[in-house]
Amino acid sequence: MIHGKPKTSLPVIGLVVLMIVLVLYLGFFFVNFASRVEKESSSLQAASEVRVLAYRIADLSGAAADGNAEAFTQLRAAIDSVIGLRKSLNLGAIQASSFNEVWAGIEASANLVLQRQERSLFLNEVARTLDENLPKLQNDLSKIVDSLLRADAPSDQIAVVQAQKWRMERIGRNIDKMLAGDAEEVAVAAEQFNTDARKFGDVLTGMQKGNGRIGVSEITSQRALPHIAAAAERFGFVSNSIEGIYSAA
Repeated sequence: MIHGKPKTSLPVIGLVVLMIVLVLYLGFFFVNFASRVEKESSSLQAASEVRVLAYRIADLSGAAADGNAEAFTQLRAAIDSVIGLRKSLNLGAIQASSFNEVWAGIEASANLVLQRQERSLFLNEVARTLDENLPKLQNDLSKIVDSLLRADAPSDQIAVVQAQKWRMERIGRNIDKMLAGDAEEVAVAAEQFNTDARKFGDVLTGMQKGNGRIGVSEITSQRALPHIAAAAERFGFVSNSIEGIYSAA
């Protein structure tokens, strides 16, 4: 997001590893059964289809985790297709046990991605919106600093605005971490996001109206005021969604 595409979530990484194991297993299946008589052709066809679907499930899981709404529907269909093809594989007891063990891991990881659909779509929308607005927000804040310097404003006002720039960078990084899916990191990132987002909003309001409680004085520089208003407007989406973002994590 802020520094490029969010890192892949842990359920998707685990799914890709299991998919590789399943495909290797099915490759062994092909070698074992390729020389059998025609009655095994349906099993070979089913194995071929499952191999293709295994790759597709991994790709769709990544796309879904990245906020592609259509990928969720296609992922569910691909999982159902594999479930329907399992009987056609005509596996022996030992082979069936091996296949089922690997498939159970893939299905569990894919289902975890599906369960997070609403959360994933919402957080990715926030990420995209913030990604679009962060450079503009940072530019607004830089212009506020420049305006204050030109107006010989108190150094504490300039320091407050500089702190806002760092705070906004951290908000972006923590949304990335919430998207990544590591339960431990998500909890910490959500708390930090909640704190920073509320603080950013309070300080921004303080820059406009003054807030002695948090030590922020009203900025009266005429050069700075339009940029403060622009920053407040751009931050509005995040400000209005703080509770939803925090809950979604």
